[in-house]
Amino acid sequence: MGVAIVGPVPAGLPQVTIPAVTVQDILALLPAALALTILIYADEILTSRLFAAKHEQKIDANQEFVTIGLANISAGFLTGFPAALSASRTTVSDQMGGKTQWVGLIAAALTIIFLLFLTPVLAPLPTVALGAVIIVASLGLINLAAFRFLRQVRPAEFWLAVVTAFGVLTVGVLQGILVAVMLSLVNVIYHISRPHDALLDELDASGGTVYRGVTDKETALTEPGLIVYRFDAPLVFPNAGFFSSAWKNLSPTPVRV
Repeated sequence: MGVAIVGPVPAGLPQVTIPAVTVQDILALLPAALALTILIYADEILTSRLFAAKHEQKIDANQEFVTIGLANISAGFLTGFPAALSASRTTVSDQMGGKTQWVGLIAAALTIIFLLFLTPVLAPLPTVALGAVIIVASLGLINLAAFRFLRQVRPAEFWLAVVTAFGVLTVGVLQGILVAVMLSLVNVIYHISRPHDALLDELDASGGTVYRGVTDKETALTEPGLIVYRFDAPLVFPNAGFFSSAWKNLSPTPVRV
């Protein structure tokens, strides 16, 4: 009837093999491997943070990176595709009430059963049905409230998120993420080059000495001939000029560092 279907699915489990890889293969695959690394890790961390925040949990980014690496090494010995997180399957699992690692184990067991005995059942399934499942599940990943909150607290980060989303939808996932990474680096360098700074004055408090930021340079003398200046960033090349000009104008009298 002209409807695309999944078609025949090979039955059986993959065989463990040792890949025959040459230096030429590594050089040929390296650009794509680096691109996949960025894409997979970004998808993994963003989705993990989303669901961790939803359920008031914490994630270990280093542990996630190690886990993805081990999964991809295993895929290499099983002639599999690059292993990555599936945001749609994660969303479906969450919507169905999955809470523990048993969800992944049961899904793996069911996959093995299907590969061994039930692949003919999948053959006539319309691919549009699979697409519908992914679309419905992915709609749950769109968090408009987070965009509104980000616009209130960090407008620059809000526009960066909007540009990233637009880039992913128009030019592709990898290209959109690369654009986001570059814009993020520009944003970070901008904030490092002009960080927040403050001239501090001593304030007596019940718990001990406390320093607070002041605007009146005439009174900001902690001790005769001494001022306290806070520079809220590491001193690096992009902000060296800003730092140099800032401390020279800290006090009406010349400042010696």
